[in-house]
Parts: sequence; structure tokens; C-alpha cells
Amino acid sequence: MIDLLKHHTAFSVLILYQSVFDREISMAFFSYEIDIEQPTRWTLVDMPDKKKGRLALMGFPGLLIGGDSHSFIDPDWLSRTFNKLYENNCRRFYTFAHPDDLPENAYEQAQQAAMAAGIHFQSLPIHDFGIPSLSIASEWQVSVPELLSALNRGESIALSCLSGIGRTGMMAADLLTYMGMNSTEAIQWIRQSKPEAIESTDQENWVGSKTP
Repeated sequence: MIDLLKHHTAFSVLILYQSVFDREISMAFFSYEIDIEQPTRWTLVDMPDKKKGRLALMGFPGLLIGGDSHSFIDPDWLSRTFNKLYENNCRRFYTFAHPDDLPENAYEQAQQAAMAAGIHFQSLPIHDFGIPSLSIASEWQVSVPELLSALNRGESIALSCLSGIGRTGMMAADLLTYMGMNSTEAIQWIRQSKPEAIESTDQENWVGSKTP
């Protein structure tokens, strides 16, 4: 039996839970859309043409913070997340979380869980509150045609960082600029579904810049 205490903020949901087996208090940060039965959730963003696929904006899957303030990956939540994404027609997962954000081997664990679920895993690390480096921006541009094709086929695409807000929102909005929106329209479109998305002026200015 797990005791749950929910604390809602404007930016995230903080879950505190205590295991009756080890009495350890742990915390988890997720998107504000949350369900006790399905603790790892995401915010869905429709495309301007609703016949196309959708974007799933989310925090890093399976990430928890223990009572000792050290983060770790919960394998069960990680696996459940990718399986649920697959059930929702997601075949591609992109994370912009930086290794500095995550526990050791988090990328490897997430990649293995994604592959087991039948989902392509791609990491394009960006520093928290930052924008892509030139090399990451170049990798992103190479990926865009494939992402647009997947959306045109009606697939969902999962985009992730640590909490699914700043970097995730920035990259989601940038993707929309390849579909004909200007940067202002794209940012507004993402914020209709996730009002707190995109956390800095630098991130807002990068959207649609087509850098490099």
C-alpha cells in the first residue's frame, strides 16, 4: 500500500509517497496532468491540422527523487510509461534533458525501455533554461523531416526534458514553425495546452530561428 500526498503548483505536480516496505519518503515531478493510477502522464498538443498526429510533452520518464535528495529511475514506472506511449500511437521519443539533470545511466535505462516498447529513442541534450548548441540544433534540423512525416501519418511524438516545460516547450514550438507558423503563433499554440511552457526569453527567441 502506498500513501500519496498531492501538492499542485502552477508548474508541476509534486508527489510524495511512503513505502510501507522500506519507509523511505520519495518525491516525483511530473506534468500537471496526473493520475494516481497512471503516475507518469503527459500533455497532448494537437497539430494545427487536427487530422495529423499529436505531440506528447512530458518530464523525464520514471524519474524520482529520494528522501536523500538523490534522483533515481524507477524501472517499473519507466517501463509503464513507454508501454503507455506505444499504446497511444507514439513511435518516437526525444529527450532534451542534459546528463547533468539525471542520475547515472538514466539515458541507457530509458533507451532500453523505449526499445523494449518498440519506440525510437533520441537524446539531444540542452542545459536547463538554455537553448540548443549549434551541434544539437543541427541534429534537430536533420530530425525534423522525419518528425513531420510521422505527424502526417497520424503518429504521436513524445518530447521530454526534466519537467517537460522549458526545453520541451521550446522544441515543440520550434517544430510547429516548420509547419507554417511563425514563432509567436507557435509559442501561443503550445501554451494553449501547457501555459507554463518555455521558461526564458532566450528560449522564446530561439523558436523559429532555424539555427544553425
